[in-house]
Amino acid sequence: MLRWLKRILLTLLVLVGLALGVTYAWSHAILTAEHPAAPRAIAVSDDPATLARGERLAQVYGCYMGCHGKDMEGYVFFEDPLFGKGVAPHLTAAVRNYTPEQFEAIVRQGIRPDGSGIVAMPSASFSTMTDQDLSAIYSFIAAYPEQPGTDLGDTTLYPLARLFLVLGEFELAAEEIKDRPWPAERLDDPLSHGAYLAQNACSECHGLDLAGQEGFTPPLVIAKAYDRDTFRKLMATGVGIDESRDLGLMAGVSERRFSQMTEEEVDH
Repeated sequence: MLRWLKRILLTLLVLVGLALGVTYAWSHAILTAEHPAAPRAIAVSDDPATLARGERLAQVYGCYMGCHGKDMEGYVFFEDPLFGKGVAPHLTAAVRNYTPEQFEAIVRQGIRPDGSGIVAMPSASFSTMTDQDLSAIYSFIAAYPEQPGTDLGDTTLYPLARLFLVLGEFELAAEEIKDRPWPAERLDDPLSHGAYLAQNACSECHGLDLAGQEGFTPPLVIAKAYDRDTFRKLMATGVGIDESRDLGLMAGVSERRFSQMTEEEVDH
């Protein structure tokens, strides 16, 4: 009996080892597959008005005082022993290591300079960002003093996350992108401008279809419950219709990021 138990245990260990090996090899192939980036030049400016606009937009979209840290020095936004570690890179260093075209491919196409796809970067949200907006943001980051930062390492996937990647539970940023950068004149229409802002600023949390993410965020259609004044208040302060209710993530995001939107942008 003991001999059979040992054989069963050994067989199970071999099968688990094979499963781990296949999962690692398959996920490695996905993570290292080459994605051709479209060559897109973005302008760099030292114009004070452009830099000021870039600072505001960098905060609205989470680059500055957001996902990448208070001074864009990098930030570990997720760490779990089964899933892995998510690192928002040190932007003030990255902007000096990459060309503007490489920076554009990372942000709007989800592709690194070596052609590999990026994990945990909301490039699909930013894929429609206009050249003018990205240029202003890049120019601001490039002009910002380089921060000392610390070596946070890279985003790393542990076994369970690699399994989910193989099973198609999530995709690399480059594979999620369905759209191209919008021309600036498309934003002249208020409705289009609103759709643009919703994708670039809201879809990171509420999903690319803005239908929300179960257990995390509600469908964005919930905004219809707000009139203009209460919606402006929500975006500026994170305080909802029921002022006694803690809106959690939305409260923090509104205070740090959406408070930098103009009234015109919020109205769109």
